[in-house]
Amino acid sequence: MRKYIIVQAQPLPQKTSIAEMHNFDDSYWIGRIFYYIDLCSKNLNYERAKIKIAKELDKDTSKIEVLLKKFIIRWLKMNEDFKYSDGFEINSEPESDGKKMGFYDIKISQSFWNNYFPFECKNLGNISSLTLSKSLKEYTLNSSKNDGGMYRYFIKKYSPNQNYGAMMGFVLSDSETIKSCLIKRIEEVFDQNSFGQLVKEKIIHNPIPEINNIFETIHKRDSEIFYLYHTLFFFESSDRYLNSKIIC
Repeated sequence: MRKYIIVQAQPLPQKTSIAEMHNFDDSYWIGRIFYYIDLCSKNLNYERAKIKIAKELDKDTSKIEVLLKKFIIRWLKMNEDFKYSDGFEINSEPESDGKKMGFYDIKISQSFWNNYFPFECKNLGNISSLTLSKSLKEYTLNSSKNDGGMYRYFIKKYSPNQNYGAMMGFVLSDSETIKSCLIKRIEEVFDQNSFGQLVKEKIIHNPIPEINNIFETIHKRDSEIFYLYHTLFFFESSDRYLNSKIIC
């Protein structure tokens, strides 16, 4: 069983040797990944994303989640330090290694690291036919489907052989209200749930002091403790698609 991972977004290491990279642990590599996720969050072209969202919503069947996932993957792949200095590889929709068939939205790996870091991506908010209530269920657990982004980790559909993973939320309307609604939903669903019950500190709001848009939830998964990181990207779309009154 792995110990609790303390994540820090370190500055880019200089002249790191291959021998040193072999010795880095999970905590180091996760810290490096969130270093780039934070850079992406701060430097993403949100105006371009807003235009793309509006165009996507004009289609008969819009796929905002797929659009934004590709937008973020492209930014990471175009970052030379991510690709060359740290040697990260990023895959979209690779099959998970669990007994239950599943596909990660984003999987980041590194040739000198024996593990990987997965992200499950979900929209959050009122947009087009998607309601806030439905988006929160899809992110956490939709009991009628017996499925949900977080829930997939707890049934070992995702990260079956490691005790950590991540969610990536695309916030499409009022950011602070939706973040509060999401945390409330997580508490309601997993406080006493036999799959993914919240334990220990339950929710850590700033697990990485240098990064604002991340929080962490701590769960029981079978006999182990599972650490789930939540990173939020705050997007904005045309008012005609949004319900401005957000109620949890």
